[in-house]
Amino acid sequence: MNETEANTLGLRIQAGRKAAGLSQEALGERLGVSRQAVSKWESDAAIPELENLIAMSRMFGVSVGVLLGVEEAEASVSLSEQELQAAQTIAEKYAEQTQKPSRIRRMLQIGAAVLVCAAVVSILQYRTNHRITDLNEQMVELQMQMNDIQNGVAGQLAQFTSQMRELLHEQDGLVSHAEWDIVRVNLEEDTVSLNFNLSPKVCTETTDAMLVATLPDGYSQSEMMQPGNAARGFFSVKNWKLPMVQNIRLSVIFTDNGVSQQEELQILDLRPENFALSVDGFLNCHYTNHSRTVQIRSFHLIMHSPDYHVYPLSGELCLFRNGEPDPEVSIPFTSLLRENGNSLNPKYDVELYDMTGYETSFELNDGDTVAAAIRITDNYGLSHYAGVKIFTINASGKIFVNQLTDWQPRTN
Repeated sequence: MNETEANTLGLRIQAGRKAAGLSQEALGERLGVSRQAVSKWESDAAIPELENLIAMSRMFGVSVGVLLGVEEAEASVSLSEQELQAAQTIAEKYAEQTQKPSRIRRMLQIGAAVLVCAAVVSILQYRTNHRITDLNEQMVELQMQMNDIQNGVAGQLAQFTSQMRELLHEQDGLVSHAEWDIVRVNLEEDTVSLNFNLSPKVCTETTDAMLVATLPDGYSQSEMMQPGNAARGFFSVKNWKLPMVQNIRLSVIFTDNGVSQQEELQILDLRPENFALSVDGFLNCHYTNHSRTVQIRSFHLIMHSPDYHVYPLSGELCLFRNGEPDPEVSIPFTSLLRENGNSLNPKYDVELYDMTGYETSFELNDGDTVAAAIRITDNYGLSHYAGVKIFTINASGKIFVNQLTDWQPRTN
């Protein structure tokens, strides 16, 4: 094999096959594989198993290391010039003792020969171990490549299976179209209200449809769907209230002339965290120990919506004095929560830093407690508070500040 043929394993297999006068089909027959498998090996689209590598090395008259490209074809176990020189140096060192009596000289010569042999054996053992290490590393790399190929094939097979299941479901399913939307979230009751619309593939004037929600505890809720235009086969449910839990299995039962058929539609995840805004903030306040005036100079706000169903409706800086449920001061910044300030397009993710232009201040009197907070109200009417700071006057007549992460104003 020349240098250009030794670039890849596939090219080396192809070169060895041709040198042996074998076609791809003939080589496949000897190895017990198909011609297509040999073609993939030679195009580097696949890697032969170890037993096939060993069998081909014997057919081609080369070692497995040569076939794998970890050693040269002309490599032998002969010593290099430097290794021979090292052995000769050892021998010459002991040959200097030739002027001593013959018996001693013979013993020294024997010792020198033993040392030379030991040196040669050590060098050969080092070179052999080095080649074995290289071969092991190459085999590990080949095994990794084979694993990657197998994983890729498994992934493609799983994707193909999923697509086939979807196609079969579309072909054999009872429903041609289904859609749902959230109309209300009540975090106090832990319920979600849904509107659900669907169209069966086959529908008559006597067809009835009922939605069934099977909860994780096995309990089921059902709701009869109202028919729309029978010719179009349209059914709907309005404001269907479900608990805020995950793994709700939603299915539909069609009944026509006493015959019922059921089909599972989807699995709903209605956990509360999927419908609550995540709000965090910080108020930059300024005051001195010689004054009872507190200034709010700027604020930071980071807000994230987990789902497009919930978004910020309004935002404001609020001051609550002495536990009152309504703020004493409210400074709105709702425009910052809209795309380009457009009130019709809310932002679902907001990051505001060092926002100025919303400054306010307040005075603290003895016995006063003032809570300063960022308030975000979502489209379901729920208020979220962030950056809360509680200001009071301590026994020394100085301002004392307590920062809270979980705070709500008193309700009426």
